[in-house]
Amino acid sequence: MVIHRRRTSGFTLLEVLVALVILSISVGVIMNVFSGGIRAVRTTRDYNRAVFLAQGKMEELLLKKFTEETTDSGTFEEFPGFAWEMAVTEFQLPMTEEEQLAAEAESELAPQLKTYQITLHVTWAVGSRTRSFTLDTLRAVAPYQEQVLGGLDE
Repeated sequence: MVIHRRRTSGFTLLEVLVALVILSISVGVIMNVFSGGIRAVRTTRDYNRAVFLAQGKMEELLLKKFTEETTDSGTFEEFPGFAWEMAVTEFQLPMTEEEQLAAEAESELAPQLKTYQITLHVTWAVGSRTRSFTLDTLRAVAPYQEQVLGGLDE
């Protein structure tokens, strides 16, 4: 006697469980890729914001007349969490002895420019980490400008 089983259409419990496992692994991988992309976009946005804030602050600082070394710091009111620190230092090119002697002889004939280095450091917090961006530039000031500008307060 042969017993025939009727085949019913549908999936067995094992097939459904395997499909659910594959689906959950795939969704987990896709979510990880998207969250990594969102994190990268946020980091890029913060760096771009820091660059633009630093450029704007540097333009503001270049309008000021620096005749001596100084430091300053502050925050950006429009962007909480972003802060800046500025330092102005006298800049000297490294010279050999021959170049130094030639420069001294030349300075007796004509006054030399004083060069200042302006360093702007922008920092911001991302979670428990602190990120930063630094912008440097040089500014030359003639001795007569120092005398004229020395009395001005800006």
